[in-house]
Amino acid sequence: MLVSVVFALSQALSLVLQVVFGLPEGSLPWGMLPLVAGLAGTLVPGVMLIARVVDRRPGGTVSSVLGRIRLRWLGWCFLIAALTLIANLLTRGETVEWSSVTPLTLAPVLVYLPFVVFQAAGEEYVFRGLLIQSFASWFSTPWIGALISTALFGLVHDYSDPMIIAEFVVFSLTLVWITLRTGGLEAAVAYHSINNLLALTVSLTNGVHTEQGAVQSSTREMIVTIGGHLAFAALITWLAARKDITRTASPAIDQG
Repeated sequence: MLVSVVFALSQALSLVLQVVFGLPEGSLPWGMLPLVAGLAGTLVPGVMLIARVVDRRPGGTVSSVLGRIRLRWLGWCFLIAALTLIANLLTRGETVEWSSVTPLTLAPVLVYLPFVVFQAAGEEYVFRGLLIQSFASWFSTPWIGALISTALFGLVHDYSDPMIIAEFVVFSLTLVWITLRTGGLEAAVAYHSINNLLALTVSLTNGVHTEQGAVQSSTREMIVTIGGHLAFAALITWLAARKDITRTASPAIDQG
C-alpha cells in the first residue's frame, strides 16, 4: 500500500514539474523511485537472510571470505572504480552539459544517489554473491554459476542492442572474475555503483532519459567500455595483491 502511494505521488510530482517548467516528458523519472528504493532496501538483507536460513551460514559470508565487508578495501575499490570510469567516460566523449544543469535537473540525481548505490550493491549480492556461491557448492567450478548468473542478470536488464549485450556479458563476467580474485564483493559493488551513478548523472543532467531496453551503442563505444572493464579488473587485482587481500575463507568462518 505504501509503495503504491509513493509511486502515485512521485508520478504526479513528475507530471506537475514537467507542465510548470515545460520539460520534455520523462525528463524527471520520479516514477522509478519506489522501485529503486525498494530494491535498494531489500536485496542485501534478503540475500543475507537466505544465506542464514537456507544455506545455514552467516549472512556476512556472502560479502567476503572474512564474513564481512572489508571497509578499508571497499574505500580503495571505490577510488579505483571512480578514476577508471571517469577516464572511460571522457574517452567515449560523454560529458555533463554544465550549461543545462539547474537545481531542477540536479534534484533527481541527488534523490536517486543513495538508492542507486544500494541497488547496485544488492544486485551484486544476488548475482555475484549468493547465486555464484550456491552453484559453486554444487559444481567443481564457480564458472558454471557465473554463466548462469550472467544470463539471469541479462534477462533482468532486458537489453536488445547486440553491442550493449556483448559489453554487458563482459561487464558481468569481469565482476565475477574480480570477486573470485579478491575474495569478496567489494570491488564489484564499487564498480557497479559508480558505473550506474555516472550513467544516471550524465543522463539526467543532460535531460536525456532513455528506457533501459532501448539503449544503443556503437562499436567504438563498446570497445572503449569493455577496455574500461578490463582495465579496472587489472588495476584492482594488482592492488589486491599489493595489499595482500585475503582470498580464501577460514573453516571457522565457513561454519559460522
